[in-house]
Amino acid sequence: MVQAATKKRKNKKEHCLREFLIEAENKIAYDIATSLLEDNATRYNPLFFYGPENSGKTHLLWSVYKEIQKKYEDSFEILYLTAKEFHEKFAKAARHHEYSIFRDTYRDCKYLFIEDLEYLSNKIKTQQELVFTMNALQSKSYQIVFSSQLPLRLLNLEPLLLSRVCNGLSVSMQPLSKKAVMEYCKRVSCVYGVQGEEKAIEALWDHCGKSFGKFQKMFQHLLAILSKKKQSISLPLIERSIQACLKQTKVPTLDSMLRCVAEHYQVPLETLKEKNGKKSLAKAKTVAIFLARDFLQMSVAQIQEIFGNRSESSIRYIMDKVLLDSSLLSEQLEIRKKIAVLLDQTEVPENILEQKTTELLEDPAQTITS
Repeated sequence: MVQAATKKRKNKKEHCLREFLIEAENKIAYDIATSLLEDNATRYNPLFFYGPENSGKTHLLWSVYKEIQKKYEDSFEILYLTAKEFHEKFAKAARHHEYSIFRDTYRDCKYLFIEDLEYLSNKIKTQQELVFTMNALQSKSYQIVFSSQLPLRLLNLEPLLLSRVCNGLSVSMQPLSKKAVMEYCKRVSCVYGVQGEEKAIEALWDHCGKSFGKFQKMFQHLLAILSKKKQSISLPLIERSIQACLKQTKVPTLDSMLRCVAEHYQVPLETLKEKNGKKSLAKAKTVAIFLARDFLQMSVAQIQEIFGNRSESSIRYIMDKVLLDSSLLSEQLEIRKKIAVLLDQTEVPENILEQKTTELLEDPAQTITS
């Protein structure tokens, strides 16, 4: 029996292999991932795909997972889940004395995909359980696939689990270059017969946070409308659409970030901005300053004003400290995800930018000039 993923993200249902854009930086990853679809392929086990956000890991692996489902239908179990889901299900099984059910589920699936492996940082018992699961699956020659935003050398994993993952193949992935995206846009625009200003397309790409999946959906929506109206993609149109969108879209704020940090470390919110304090607060303050600079893109001057007039050198020290500490890196990634969840709970429509662009194009009172 093929079992669907335990939890589907909103965007996963739209991923498909034919829409994965291939360039030199991810060609090897694509070839290795799609080799899982071949019956007699020589496979590395486990496979570990890593790369920063928007490098296409979820798009590629979810698409391969869905293709395996189609190919084998109900022949055997295939599981796709996040490391967080694996941890939570393991903890629940332990609490409710259902460990045998958990064990039988995850040690007898022919393909096991687990993404966001960095989540298991400092979760010793779950890491040990994952080792047992890997041993059982590999003894049957069943395939294991992991993904992470961090390379193995920066993951805070127990030595035994780390060695098991290192025995497989690590594959690096990188976000698409602007050049590859522009070439894709030219090809697709020709199909629709729509011209587009390069600056307009770049503005849309930047607004989508360089997420190709989000950009691709929006770009194709624009082309479909503009081809009927015999119009081109102009910078004024994109700028006005984005401006209208931002009026309704929630963005990460300093307050939301600090609340997530305080909740994560179980510390009083007001203490995060203090320059001095207890040593027990040091980690929370360090991560808060790092996220303010790296995630919220605040200036050094703004950080100095908010976090107790720290020196510029101390802020640089904090940035370097987090980047060199695998535990802190994993924790700040987890907090970023909590902020994203907090924003997702708003009632802003997922396709708000598409809606606003459509409204501008279809409102005769609006004049969009090239």
